Amino acid sequence: MCAPLISGGEIVGTINFARGDGEPAFGDGDRRRATTAARMFQAAVAATDLVTAIDAERAAWWGALEASGQAVVVTDLERAERHANRPARALLDAADDAWPSLDAAIDGGEATRRLTVRAAGSDAATDITVTSAPLPERPSLIVSILSAESRTAALAPALRRLLTEREAAIAELVAAGQRDHEIAGHLHISPNTVKHHLKSIYQKLGVRSRVELAGLLLR
Repeated sequence: MCAPLISGGEIVGTINFARGDGEPAFGDGDRRRATTAARMFQAAVAATDLVTAIDAERAAWWGALEASGQAVVVTDLERAERHANRPARALLDAADDAWPSLDAAIDGGEATRRLTVRAAGSDAATDITVTSAPLPERPSLIVSILSAESRTAALAPALRRLLTEREAAIAELVAAGQRDHEIAGHLHISPNTVKHHLKSIYQKLGVRSRVELAGLLLR
């Protein structure tokens, strides 16, 4: 006795049953049980195929997100899970306290918020615009688009008048996150000359560190 396995309206296989010599022939009850077993097997195979298809589609979509140049973070509120693609990870991992700031930015669901983050060991600030919205068909899934823009350091006219042209250029490069040797290379001077100018800049502007100088310029 056999029961057909049907998928998509077509017979794709059978389940075969047999009895040994001397055993009773299969009856209607046996055939009903065989049909039920075949249908259960078909349902299990269909479910497995569906899961496989969903996983393949998910992998394809995620692969596309990973290859994208746009920073994207997907937050699943029900599962308490977050997935950030490669550009988003690079952006957020490079800055101190960026992930907690992102949490606060998307907690409200649909919104556009701005974060200011600083790279570890740097005075340079980066503004990140976070635009978040829930998926209409699944509100617990929040998609956030991140756009980053390095903040341009520029001396206010009142501050610029206190400094020489060389000092103003050095101050702006410090606020942009450059170290002494980088500033020296940019302006074609020695690192010691940069240090000398920095002492003068600190004194004239009333600051004590690169961080305070950057904060003054980036207000």
